Amino acid sequence: MGPPLVDRIRGRALQRIRARHLRLHPLCVTCQQRTPPVVRAATQVDHILPLYKGGQAVSYTHLRAHETLM
Repeated sequence: MGPPLVDRIRGRALQRIRARHLRLHPLCVTCQQRTPPVVRAATQVDHILPLYKGGQAVSYTHLRAHETLM
């Protein structure tokens, strides 16, 4: 049996949340935690605690901004 299904926010609502979070937190959190700290613009937003592990889909305090590493 897999993890429980989580009601997710999708579409325009998700894009509004993402845009708001990046506006309020424009710098990459993981880059700033490096030694020495690096200042880079954040391009992605994800949940600190994944939804399938009990993270909240609508909570701004459970999001973090980071850059995409390619």
